[in-house]
Amino acid sequence: MEGENATLEWTYILNGDLADLFLLFSPEGESLIARKFPGEDPTITDDRVTVIIRDNFTSITFVGVNRSTDDKTYDFEVHNNVGRAESTVTIKVLCK
Repeated sequence: MEGENATLEWTYILNGDLADLFLLFSPEGESLIARKFPGEDPTITDDRVTVIIRDNFTSITFVGVNRSTDDKTYDFEVHNNVGRAESTVTIKVLCK
């Protein structure tokens, strides 16, 4: 519903060393990229999104979704030195 928060969550198991874990989240050419280092559990926040990235879980919350800016198809990818997890999700924002 427009104006409400929308949270997307992914769980994954990647083989190999989780020394570095990269997140790419892109709607139609735009990108949100986060990098997780060993021993860190980063939470990235700006005025539009909050991203929580862990070794086997990622959560992306859109703050106050808007039909004109957030109603899109997004590509999600997380990878390390030997493994990769990918998916595509479409957000449809409904009118209030």
